[in-house]
Amino acid sequence: MMNKKWFVIIAIMVCVCMACTCLVACAPKIDGGIEDGDGNGDGGDGGGEVIVKNDFIFGVTERNEYFIRKYIGTDKDVTLPTEHEGNTITSLFLSQTHDPEASIMAFADTTIEILRIPANIVKITGCDVGNVAQMQWTINAFSGATNLQKIIVAPENPVFSDIDGVLYNKDKTVMLACPYDYKSKLVVPEGVIAISLAAFGSYAIDPTDPTDIAEYKGYERSKWGLHSAKITEVELPTTLKYATFQGCRQLKSLDLSKTQVTAITLQGMKYTESLKEIKLPDCLKYIGIDAFIKSGIERIEIPARVLPRSLSNYTTIMQYEENNTLKVTQSSDIFVGCSDLKYVSAPSEILFGGGYRDQHYNNFIGCDALAGIHVNGSATNSTHYAPHYKRSSSIFVSESIVVANSFTSLKVISYSNILESKIIKDTTEFLKHYKGVEIRINK
Repeated sequence: MMNKKWFVIIAIMVCVCMACTCLVACAPKIDGGIEDGDGNGDGGDGGGEVIVKNDFIFGVTERNEYFIRKYIGTDKDVTLPTEHEGNTITSLFLSQTHDPEASIMAFADTTIEILRIPANIVKITGCDVGNVAQMQWTINAFSGATNLQKIIVAPENPVFSDIDGVLYNKDKTVMLACPYDYKSKLVVPEGVIAISLAAFGSYAIDPTDPTDIAEYKGYERSKWGLHSAKITEVELPTTLKYATFQGCRQLKSLDLSKTQVTAITLQGMKYTESLKEIKLPDCLKYIGIDAFIKSGIERIEIPARVLPRSLSNYTTIMQYEENNTLKVTQSSDIFVGCSDLKYVSAPSEILFGGGYRDQHYNNFIGCDALAGIHVNGSATNSTHYAPHYKRSSSIFVSESIVVANSFTSLKVISYSNILESKIIKDTTEFLKHYKGVEIRINK
């Protein structure tokens, strides 16, 4: 009798276990973990359990913190939830990996036009208030939300705020995210010091470029990476020190002349195809490599004493400004693909600095409309290059300038503050390849 009783109990337990297994197997889930946002691999901001409920996909970290991973509803006006089953939601999160299956932008391809952020959301991936200067290229949580027009933050939120539908930090000194479908003119108010590197979505990827598609694993990733390109005009404050506009594809003009911006970061103006005019401030000191790739600028005047630097984020800019001890870099690909560029004036290092180690770089590949170049002296010394340019004894690096370009439209090369003997050496080699280019020496 006893044996029969134990047999029944064991049978019931087995059935319960099997039922539980089936429930787990049938529960909604997403395969693949999410990289932790702090990059230390502890799963602090991702991974763990995934829950689908009320048009949201929630995630749970190993520290039992609940976050919003994805919106899957169809509403146009959405308020983010404050809790899930009694657990406070604190974060908006997306993966920062390059794996398109693991990288789920929270609002990509949704119908949302107005997104309301309550007080409980104190962390948004790509909008790290405490780490703006150190951030390099990332994707913010709103990237790919092509219908998003406004981000509205609850006044009692301790970390974030909004101005006219644009996301800022609490004290409104850093612009963190501009909606993709924002109105045509963006006004950044006085008091703002920085525009975050991810403010316009970052990863300005061209979905028609095979290199970009290969690097970021497919068109979907490329599409999500496109910036907040709907703005055509920007009004900037005099307090602004750090800014990037990479991928603002419909921006037509940009006036930085009254700002305190001292550097344009690596790829800082990349893919601004509609940008025809840019005014740079006199206080500009550095231009990062790849700065204007595939920009639509037609004319640019870069102040004297501006040097090329490898500036990937705002921290490197600050370090240059404080002690100027970081390694000077080559001038590389600054104007590549600027097919509308007709005139450029800049120091020799920006224009033709091309030799360091055994490499040569060409800043003018694809600049087929270029008609005039003005060399306004050397940024480091009026008579010679900085040490990292020692491989090149002339302003023109023949391997990069002569071989790689047709320069069929080039009519005038003018010089200021460069030794005439150096100009003669440069132009003698250059004119072997291009007849009819006028050389002007400004005394």
